[in-house]
Amino acid sequence: MLPALELCDRRERRRQLLHRWRAEETSLREALHELQTAHDRSVHAAQWQRQVDGESSPALLRHIRLLAQECDDMATELLHVRLALQGLELELDAPFAIADAG
Repeated sequence: MLPALELCDRRERRRQLLHRWRAEETSLREALHELQTAHDRSVHAAQWQRQVDGESSPALLRHIRLLAQECDDMATELLHVRLALQGLELELDAPFAIADAG
């Protein structure tokens, strides 16, 4: 069993990590929203261009594909952050079980 002081240090470290991951989650969520908005605007611009000119420019279509890929990548990163948060929250809820197992 770990000494009480070491257990408190670990618990405080987990709390600090939890705070940092929550800030990262907020930041990623806001950035993902901005990317999705930019993607939606580009899609609407391509649709409008198709109605007016009969086709969309290849550069605009490439831009849309790149934005879609960035959205997917950021959504995956956000999922990883949320999984890390859940793991830390579980550890904070049961610190003695984690300490005894390690």
